[in-house]
This record gives sequence, C-alpha cells and structure tokens, in this order.
Amino acid sequence: MEIQQINNAKNEKKEDKTILISKILKPLLFYINYNLKIWIPLKENIEIADYLKSRNFNVEGFYDGVNFLSTSVVMTNYIFLIPQTNELNKYLYKAFMLGIPFAMLIPLYSLADEKVQSVLRSNANSTQILFIKTKYLFNTKLVPSIWICSKILPNSIEFE
Repeated sequence: MEIQQINNAKNEKKEDKTILISKILKPLLFYINYNLKIWIPLKENIEIADYLKSRNFNVEGFYDGVNFLSTSVVMTNYIFLIPQTNELNKYLYKAFMLGIPFAMLIPLYSLADEKVQSVLRSNANSTQILFIKTKYLFNTKLVPSIWICSKILPNSIEFE
C-alpha cells in the first residue's frame, strides 16, 4: 500500500513537471520551426528535451563530456536551456558568442544582476525578451521567469 502511494506521488510530480514545462514552452514554441534542430545542452533540462520530442520537434540532447561553456562550434538551429545557477551571465555570454538563435529561461529577478545586465547591454542589438505568465522552479522556489532570446522573436520584447 505504501509503495503504491509513493509511486502515485512520483507520477503526480512528474505530471506536474510536464504541465509546467508545457506552460513555459508554449509561448516560445509559437516562434520555432519544428523541422529545425533544437539543441538542449544541459542534463538538468532533460524534461524539456523529452517534452519537445513527444511533440515531434527535432531535438538533439545533451552530450556526455561536452560542457556548454567550453563548446566552440555547435551544428544546430536553436539552443534551449534553463541553467540552474547563480552564474547566468556566463551562460548568456556563451549563448550570444555562439551566434545561434537561442532561448534561455531565467528568473525575472536576474535582470537586476549587474553581470547579467552587462552581457545584455553588450548584446543589446540581438537581445529579445519574452515575458511569460508561468512561474518556474529555480533553486527550489517557483519564481516569475522570462525567456531571454536572440534571433527567435519578431520583436525585441514580446508578451505571452
């Protein structure tokens, strides 16, 4: 009986996570060509890769031994990532430097970080922001979040 309750709780958490991922991706996927390759470089974003694959998107998953921050050449059309770190500036910098259209979900409060602002300021001509209504889990807390993008949205700022 107890094992069944534990399994039911795990399944409910997985379903909740899938619903959350669908809500955060829905406004972004409106702008994505599902025939083009999407690279999900971070292992902690496996649920995103699984969700996109289940919707017939052309997804390339993370590669063992490949560190996103040290990657120099990537053969893909889009990069999606949700770094769970306090060093978002490093991920943003790398994403812009690769020159590939990307979408990175970050906590809204990260815009107040001077290092993040510096990266966005340096790439102001290609920075795009998609404001979404759904909160996402960062450091064990659901917080208001935004997609920082480059070369994906039709305008610099979009609202869900």
